[in-house]
Amino acid sequence: MAKFLCKVCGESLEPIDGAVVATCSVCGARQALPMLLSDEYLERYAELVCLQQGGMFEEAEEHLENMFLDGGADAALYWMGVLVKYRAVYESEEEKGTYKIICGKPGEESVLENESFQKVLHYASPAQRGIFEKDGKLLESARFGSRGEHESENEADNPLNRGFLCLEDGAWDAAMAQFDRVLTDSPENALAYFGKMMAELQIHREGELSRAGTRMSETEYYEKVLEYGDEVLCDRLKKYRESGILYQATERGKCAETIDDWKHVKKLLMEIRDNERAAEYLSLCDRKIRAIMVREAQLVMGCREAVNLGLTTDTLGTRMVSANYYYDFDMSDEDDSKEGKKLHMPSSRAVAIFALVVMLILVGLFAVSFLMEKDSPAETEVSETDSETQKSTYQSFTENAGLTVSDDEQADTEPEFCVVGSRAFILEDNGSVKLLNEPVKEETMEVTQNGASFALNESPYESDFTTWNDVTALYSDPDGAMLFGVMENGTVSYDIFSSSNMNYEDTYKAVSSWINVKKLVWESGNTQKPCLFAITKDGKLYASDAAADKNLQQILGPMLDHGSKIQTLGAQNGMLHLILEDGSYISVNYK
Repeated sequence: MAKFLCKVCGESLEPIDGAVVATCSVCGARQALPMLLSDEYLERYAELVCLQQGGMFEEAEEHLENMFLDGGADAALYWMGVLVKYRAVYESEEEKGTYKIICGKPGEESVLENESFQKVLHYASPAQRGIFEKDGKLLESARFGSRGEHESENEADNPLNRGFLCLEDGAWDAAMAQFDRVLTDSPENALAYFGKMMAELQIHREGELSRAGTRMSETEYYEKVLEYGDEVLCDRLKKYRESGILYQATERGKCAETIDDWKHVKKLLMEIRDNERAAEYLSLCDRKIRAIMVREAQLVMGCREAVNLGLTTDTLGTRMVSANYYYDFDMSDEDDSKEGKKLHMPSSRAVAIFALVVMLILVGLFAVSFLMEKDSPAETEVSETDSETQKSTYQSFTENAGLTVSDDEQADTEPEFCVVGSRAFILEDNGSVKLLNEPVKEETMEVTQNGASFALNESPYESDFTTWNDVTALYSDPDGAMLFGVMENGTVSYDIFSSSNMNYEDTYKAVSSWINVKKLVWESGNTQKPCLFAITKDGKLYASDAAADKNLQQILGPMLDHGSKIQTLGAQNGMLHLILEDGSYISVNYK
């Protein structure tokens, strides 16, 4: 692994992890460290230091130019550019920790006004800035040839630098006092507020801020740094906060066991949901929450069934009491507010007996009908009495099966039906989803869709459609691999029944965050990765593809914000066709 080299004596440095400054154990010189981009970068930086201190400035210029072209610029590299321009080298003095700079090419331009030196201060961290300011003044004094008369003040006498030294020593009150001295003369000094924030968090070095997480924004001085800091300092602070929250969430996720634990992790990640890694971890949180809900729902349903069957052993009884309490407490408010709308499902024994009775009645009716047709002419019409009897029997059967049909719409209304792979689902009146057929014995089966073959998983890793409540509509994706349900509250849930290479969870993860949805519409003409669109109850629009959603929000957002509402839409081959509630038509290219 490459090592840091002292700028004065060239000896190897071994800084503490996360430190941006270091002190040489040989000559005592305090110095700023380059960014730890890679081992290769540090090796090239060490070669540059050797060339500069060895007086080989032409070779150093060429080496420096190549490093800039490779995009590895930081404050330390820009400072090397200043030293090479003025043909300057460091020279150690007798007293340990002190040094001077010899300038071989004074030139006409002031060091402090040099463009590269301004970039040094711009990219420097608060702890590094004082060191570069001191070295800049030393080089400027050397340029004039008056090193003794114009010597810059000692680094330790600068209250800002002394404050950061106190932080490294863990002297929090002393650091606060030094930064207060700076703010007395310069009340808008962002670096002083930065130091006070570190002192409040009791952080020794800047790199440790990446573990502070939400504590950083809870301090008194966080907003002050953002208010008075330049763009680079603010960006660096925000990145430290993102890294800290991500670290906090991942550590909490390692020991998360309950839904509340995962919801807390999700709450942390929602603060940085634009972060790519946070977005991936949010998807994992949703999957964990759904999996726990499925397990708890299965336990409750199993215990309630045990009560119906009369199983009341001591061990099972304890579980039943807790499960029944959980179920009744969780559902009591909804049952009271929606009495008459939801139907309590009877036990499996009652359902079986009732189904047997209905089947016997139907068999008897069909036998009577068959005998009557055999005795009567072929073209004899059914009497009004028989017609009413059959109608009444059909109505009773459909009502008992959960398929209520009104008198006016009995001939036209059909239950909502959806097919996913080899499974058939139906939406019941109480808003739950019912599987009509048993899965095949084989765990997977090959299916061909749109000319491509993939495997359908008949035992999906997550099967939580049994826990859905208040479902208003069912949808299947074009591949027949996913079941989507639009809930009464406008949210969308989905179940995956595919083991193909396509990452459905990643493709449609945006669907979980949709709200106020009225209906879903699939893009046609795209067999590889179709986009799913949603119209909300207030006439707004969602798209599952992030790029398409961003384009549509930019194009249609101002119009929808001013009162226009979407009534219906169609999508094909990257073109969206919209009809608004006022009857006007719009087409938008969302690709």
